[in-house]
Amino acid sequence: MADVKISANLSSTVIDALKDIAAKRGISMTEALRQAISHEKYFQDAIDQDHKILLEEPKSGRLREVVLAPSMKANARPA
Repeated sequence: MADVKISANLSSTVIDALKDIAAKRGISMTEALRQAISHEKYFQDAIDQDHKILLEEPKSGRLREVVLAPSMKANARPA
């Protein structure tokens, strides 16, 4: 699939976060954005299938559920 160039308006806070992610991973901001979108898609698909996303605290082993909003498609109601 060919790449498509897009333009987006992002806050300085989002740009700073994107720069931080890219620097920590040693990748470009474009690649960091691609990965972030891929991760969001993965988690959204899981949530739409009623899966739970859990984080384990390394020291205690305690599990916490990550709560994200379901997609609009999953919440759509017939008119």
